[in-house]
Amino acid sequence: MDNGKSINNTELAVELKEVTKRYEARKVVIDKLSLELKKEEILVLSGPSGCGKTTTLRLIAGILKPEEGSVMIEGRIVSGGEWVPPEKRPVGMVFQDFALFPHLNVEKNVGFGLKGLDKTKKSEIIEKNLKLVGLSTKKERFPHELSGGEKQRVALARALAPAPKVVLLDEPFSNLDAYLRVRVREEIRQILKKAKTSTVFVTHDQEEALALADRVAVFNNGKIEQLGTPEEVYHRPETRFVADFIGQANFILGRVESGGIVTELGVWPAPAALQKGTELKVMLRPHDVHLKVDPDSSNYIDTRQFLGEENLYSILLPSGQKILSTMPSHAVFKTGESVKITISRPQAVVFHGDNVLMTD
Repeated sequence: MDNGKSINNTELAVELKEVTKRYEARKVVIDKLSLELKKEEILVLSGPSGCGKTTTLRLIAGILKPEEGSVMIEGRIVSGGEWVPPEKRPVGMVFQDFALFPHLNVEKNVGFGLKGLDKTKKSEIIEKNLKLVGLSTKKERFPHELSGGEKQRVALARALAPAPKVVLLDEPFSNLDAYLRVRVREEIRQILKKAKTSTVFVTHDQEEALALADRVAVFNNGKIEQLGTPEEVYHRPETRFVADFIGQANFILGRVESGGIVTELGVWPAPAALQKGTELKVMLRPHDVHLKVDPDSSNYIDTRQFLGEENLYSILLPSGQKILSTMPSHAVFKTGESVKITISRPQAVVFHGDNVLMTD
């Protein structure tokens, strides 16, 4: 799988080349991984549990050593040939549990990693980073006096204070409730962009990955299935795994005929090289599937889930296949009601087995 276009070395903050990591019983967790982080970019590593994304973060940080391959930070080899320990790498880390010192106030937490500076310079750096994260007025408070979102910003300010070349965030919002996660992730993205830092962010949350990233690397079994912009991995997935993992997807059975790929829901253009009679699957996102009451239709509402801003419908097609549709919250259809289906996408992503053949 192509992990994306190569980038000029002067534009890179981090570069991994053919990195392999094994654990107990010589289990391969990362398999010949090559990956590039551009300067001032937010790169999100996403994928299911155990896919290797956190291991990759720890390899960059120096918490783990690779068995093969090399890691470079801004052109300097830090693993592979030369070994630079974690404390000497120009890297800042933000953890899941914030890891704030409960006996230190906000100001002292942020300044904890600043060593060898005079008092005035240290105070300037602390104030600069507290201002960056919007907590200048709360520097005397202790962690137990802060909200979850404020703790997260303190942890980020502490990571940014030593001016690292790269900031690494490992599932930093996992301890926040759903509402707070949405608000905090946008705050954090703005802070990272304002700081002009290079960032690697790990999350298993697909929505979070799409909202935060400049580019997303979708991991599966220690390898990158696809690397691209959020729009690319969502609308143009290169494998069935990526299509399934990044958002919900419908896969409609189709067959190549003289007029194109014929499905229950319409006809799409077929790649010219495909033989007539070839069976394929057309991928459609639920947002592309629109419903309207039609007593003469043979499509029926199977289930409805009210999700607040929208309804998620499962529709039973005449063939017995079920597909998903998302409609506005005020568009309410009853279970068993007949509906006409229209598709808002004139072209679609087409799969032959697990491999993509065509995208719009």
